[in-house]
Amino acid sequence: MRRLSIIDLPGGHQPVWNETRDVAVVFNGELYNYLGLRDRLGMLGHRFTTKTDTEVLVHAWKSGAKTC
Repeated sequence: MRRLSIIDLPGGHQPVWNETRDVAVVFNGELYNYLGLRDRLGMLGHRFTTKTDTEVLVHAWKSGAKTC
């Protein structure tokens, strides 16, 4: 899968994994509110290794929709 990595070009390689590597995502789209979601997930203890919007998906999935 290839996509145009506009956000965090060096870190935008896919698939993107969560910190425990039990959830991965391949995503060709854009999350417009990813910065707010990233902040909320960070407050819940999630650690991010990239600055991509795609990484927010794996952490949100792991947390469940109610936390986002």
